[in-house]
This record gives sequence, C-alpha cells and structure tokens, in this order.
Amino acid sequence: MEALSSAANAVTNPGFETGALTPWVQSTGKAAAVVAANPRSGTYSLRTGVTTSGAVQTVRSLTSGGSYLLVGWARVATAGEAVAVGVKNFGGTATTRLPRPSSPPTPPPCWPGRVQSTTTDLTDLTDLARGAGITDKNSGMHTAIGYLTNKAGPLDCATALANGWPIATGAAEGACRHLIADRLDITGARWGLAGAEAVLTLRALIDNDDDFEDYLAFHTAQEFTRNHQSRYQSDCGLTA
Repeated sequence: MEALSSAANAVTNPGFETGALTPWVQSTGKAAAVVAANPRSGTYSLRTGVTTSGAVQTVRSLTSGGSYLLVGWARVATAGEAVAVGVKNFGGTATTRLPRPSSPPTPPPCWPGRVQSTTTDLTDLTDLARGAGITDKNSGMHTAIGYLTNKAGPLDCATALANGWPIATGAAEGACRHLIADRLDITGARWGLAGAEAVLTLRALIDNDDDFEDYLAFHTAQEFTRNHQSRYQSDCGLTA
C-alpha cells in the first residue's frame, strides 16, 4: 500500500521476505503460511490453501483523508479458484478486488502478444485509481500507455522473430563498435562525411561475404562505362 505522494510502502513485510508471517496474522485462524515457493519476486510468498484462509495486517501510519493505492499479486493452483485482496476498517466501505487472471511467468511487454494486454492492464489500473479519486500520479501511466500504443508496430516481436530479425539492441551496438568505431576512431584519423560513408560502406560489404564480389563486379562495370564507353567508344569505327 503506497501513498500517492510518496514512494514509501506503508505495509510492513509486504512480500513476506523476512520468511515469517509477522506482523501479518491469520485472517480466520486457518492455515496460512510463508513458504519459499512461487514468489512474485524475491524468495518467499504467502500460501493459503484452504477456504477463507489468508492474512491481514493493521497499518497504522496512514493519514486521514489521504489517497493510497493497494496493489497485490496472487497465483492459484487450480483453474477456477479465486484469491482476493482488499482493505477494511478504515472508516469507509470495505473493498475487495479479485486480481486479473494471468499465467506466470509473465513475459516482457514486447514479447509476442503482450503489447496489447500490457496496455490493457495499465489502462485498467489507471481507471481503478481514477475511480478511487487518485489522479495525481496517473501522468506516468498515460505516458506508458501512449508509448506502447504508438510503438505497437516496432514492438511487433512476433513478426521480427518469424523473419529471423534481432529483437534486441545487441546487433546494432556490436555493429557500432566493430563496423564504425574500430575504423573511424583510430589515432590521428580525421574524417569528412563523404569519406567516412565511403569507407563504412566498403567495410559493410566486406563483412557481408556474399555481397562484396557482386559489388566489385558492378563497380568495375560502372567505372568502365563512365570512364571509357560513355566518352569515346561510340566514335571509334570497327576495323577488320
């Protein structure tokens, strides 16, 4: 649970990373235990396992009239089971919400099929916060939603993978170092734009082994046409 004016989490031991339940307590006196399995992050998680079991914690550092956002993550062992997170005894109406179903592990947002679902998740969170009267930190959400919406084409990793194209920056970064920096950054080198482009074009052709011989044959033919055939060959008569 986070105050929207602060990044501090008001819940103690929120991810159960102490390995113990404290200061959480059993919600109904039934089995709920901290286990080193199925964590969202870190090492530990809370396992409930029986009907109406769970854990609750009294948070005392909240400010009356303040706005807070409660976020939880849950995983069920069997399809059809339900897990809920919520707040109560705060002077208002108790609120319980079922998490959006998902199948762990969650792939990166740009993985095939994830851009749209990630955008939908962010939109739902924004709507939830707005419904709770929380608006002062929605600008970051809107920025992320706008970016994913506008970049949906470049983030189409399914098409890239199907065509064998790289989906990370490693290939481009490697080319910047090997193709460009290793040649243009040599000691004492001074380059103009035309000269640098010509040298880098040749380096790229040499690195692509299948292209250089074709280019050299094309270049030789073009040089012959420009320097000889187009100038005077047509003026020369044939002799026996």
